[in-house]
Order: sequence, then structure tokens, then C-alpha cells
Amino acid sequence: MDADLWYYAKPDLSRDFQVITWDLPGLGQSTQPENRDYSLEKMADDLRAVVSTAGRPVVLVGHSIGGMINLTFCRRYPAELGRSVAGIVEMNTTYTDPTRTTKNASLATALQKPVAEPLLYLTIALSPLVRAMNLLRYYNGISHLQNAQQSFAGTETREQLDFVSRYDVKSSPAVVARGGLAMFHWDGSDALQHVSVPVLLIAGDRDTTTVPAASEYMKEKLRKSDLVLAGPAKHMGVVEQNRQYDESVRAFANACFGRTSQSARAERP
Repeated sequence: MDADLWYYAKPDLSRDFQVITWDLPGLGQSTQPENRDYSLEKMADDLRAVVSTAGRPVVLVGHSIGGMINLTFCRRYPAELGRSVAGIVEMNTTYTDPTRTTKNASLATALQKPVAEPLLYLTIALSPLVRAMNLLRYYNGISHLQNAQQSFAGTETREQLDFVSRYDVKSSPAVVARGGLAMFHWDGSDALQHVSVPVLLIAGDRDTTTVPAASEYMKEKLRKSDLVLAGPAKHMGVVEQNRQYDESVRAFANACFGRTSQSARAERP
């Protein structure tokens, strides 16, 4: 997805904080890397460039692949923790290859090499055709039906369902496929024990894309962390239960910046 994912968070959290969002490579207004490097290491380098624009300590907030990028950032730039980064929020995310922390992980892991990866390479090669098929899926309602089952817990509005389904039309299939391959070849387990700043973990109580057990594992390994189980929510809880997510982020960020909620709006960092 692109920075529009933070549709609710931007106006909500901007009341108290400076909010900076960015589009991942090849999505939204970001161009594709000339060398086609879609590794999470490259994305972490991009994140460092974004952080530098703030000119003050920040709280990193990442959803799904964004949380994986955050962990990669911690591994590559540990000196930034406690200096330019005051805290980290990990939403509906994982610490390793996501096939290992999804529902029916054993089946997903077994099919990764022989099925999933070849399909992603095929998607890259046939990206224009796949995009046309995605357009049909969107307009005949298949995208909506799949997202309703896989990404939402049943309390979403029609507008929220369409908002997420529209990414089938907006996003380049080749870019999404390259991002999928990058996640398949990633593991951030070793970064957990080296994260020295506070971490807030937010998991959807019914998430099947990244099961809550992944967040529970990270809580055990991280030095200073809290876990919020939001619900009812699946992988798109950040949209469906946006108030729960935003209030959790607000309270955590205020604590990271040493402020009370009353003083936050008088002195917006």
C-alpha cells in the first residue's frame, strides 16, 4: 500500500503531533528504484532518509511490511535508537518470513518455494495483464469479497472495504510482487534483542494474515514493550478499528516524548 493507508491516522494524530508519511518504492508518488532493489534493507535506508527530514526525535509507526522495515532499520542503524528514534509502533506485523506467522503456516511455508515464488515472478513478467485482471476483479466485486473475508473482521463500512480493495487497481502488480519476494527472503529475529527503545505492539485479535502469536513472540524478546490486542480486527484493523489504533499510538507517543495528553496539544512536537 501507499501512504493513503494512514487516511484516518493523519488527521487524528496531527492534532497532537507532526505526522510524516511516505510511499514505499514504486507505490504512490515514489518512483521505482532504477536497480529494482526492493529489499527491506533498501527500504530501511529510505526510512532513514525520511526520519532525517523531521529534525527531531520520532516515533516510527509501521503496519505489516512497515513493521518489518522498522526492525530492519533497528538492525542497520542501532545508533539512531534513543537519538533520532524515541520509540517504535509495530502493527499487525511479524519478525520473520510472513509465511511462518500466518494462519496454516506449515502449508504456506511448504508452498512458498514451489508455488508462491514462481507465481510472483510470473506476476512481474505479466504485470500489465495482471493489472487488467485486477481491474476486472475490482469491478466485479471479487476483490471486495476476498478483502471482506481475509482483511476485515466484519465491522468495516462499505467505504472502508472499497478503500482497501481499490489498491488492486492503484498498485503496480510487479511492485507488489517484488515486495512479496523481499519479505519471503527476510528474517528480523536477530534484531529484537537489540531494540533499546520502547516498543508498542498492536495486533488484530482475529488477524489470519499475521497471527497475534507473532506479536506475542516479539513481546517476549523485546526489552521494553507492551502489547495491545485490538478488536474485532483482522489485518486491516488499522482501518477498521482506526480509533483503537490511533488512541494507542497517541498514548504511547506521549509517553515516549515525556508528555501528558493535556500538554500535548499545547506543545505539538
